[in-house]
Parts: sequence; C-alpha cells; structure tokens
Amino acid sequence: YEVVAVDDGSTDGSLEELRRLARRTAELRVLRLGAPTGQSAALAAGWDAARAAVVATLDADGQNAPADIPRLLAHLDASPALAAVVGVRTGRRDSAWKLVQSRVANSFRNWITGHRVQDTGCSLKVMRRVALDELPRFDGMHRFLPTLIALRGGRFEELAVAHRRRRHGRTKYGGWN
Repeated sequence: YEVVAVDDGSTDGSLEELRRLARRTAELRVLRLGAPTGQSAALAAGWDAARAAVVATLDADGQNAPADIPRLLAHLDASPALAAVVGVRTGRRDSAWKLVQSRVANSFRNWITGHRVQDTGCSLKVMRRVALDELPRFDGMHRFLPTLIALRGGRFEELAVAHRRRRHGRTKYGGWN
C-alpha cells in the first residue's frame, strides 16, 4: 500500500507534519498543491499520483474512520464487476441544519441525474483506477463521483461506514454551493 496525502494550500502546519512523517514512513508521499484548489482538484491530484489499481479516498477532517477502508476494499475485491464501493455515513454527527442541507442536496442531485446515491458527501470511497481515469474533471466533481462512474458504464455499491464529529478544519459545504 501507499498513502498519498494531498495538501491543498493549508496554513495549519499540517504540511510540515506530513513532511516530517514522510521522512520516517516510506509508504507516505506528500503532494502540495500550493493554493486552495478545492476538494475535486485535491482528490484528482491524489489519484493521479497513486500507483495502485485501487484507490481509497478519505478527508483529513477525521469524520470518517480509516478502520472502515479494509471492509470497503474486501467488498470491492469480492465483486470484480464493481468499479467502486462508496461509504454511506451512519449515525451522522452533524448539526440538524447540516443534515437538512445534505438531504436536500442529495435529493436534488438524484432527481437531476436520475441515479440514486444515498450520500455523495461521504469522502470514504474505494474505486478502481480504470474507472477514475475515465472521469471528466471539473470543480464539484467529487459530489458526483458515483453517478459519473455509472454514466461511464461502471457499477458501484454503497456500504454503511462510521461517522464522527469533525476533528480538524471546517466545512466548506453550505446550502448555496
């Protein structure tokens, strides 16, 4: 395995900490985008840099448990026809307002795209590289990953994953974006 950490222009000292850890950990590579480019660009940079045939994505805010990754990988491995396994946050630790915004956004996105995806806001996903390499790149793309994979002929399944309170950073998601 390898870990590709993408720093999207952070100013909180995390880049220095990642570089310190990378000096001691051969499996860790650190990419620096320099300026805040957004989650879609950071994810694409990470999977472009990754060398494996399967890529797992995870935000650094601490809301998803890395311990769920092996279960998602096992499900993908057991289903060769799948292009991706995407997490669905259970027991969400968000405010009532955030939950309402998420429900409205997911419903609207599902209505527009015609694809039923329970939780596109969950950053925990495992995807085959061949599916990722075919995806169009645009700002906000991360909110449509399962649908984009399906539109290219790939199949995905959703699995429940744990959700925790945000430990780091602040949300950039709101009702108007």
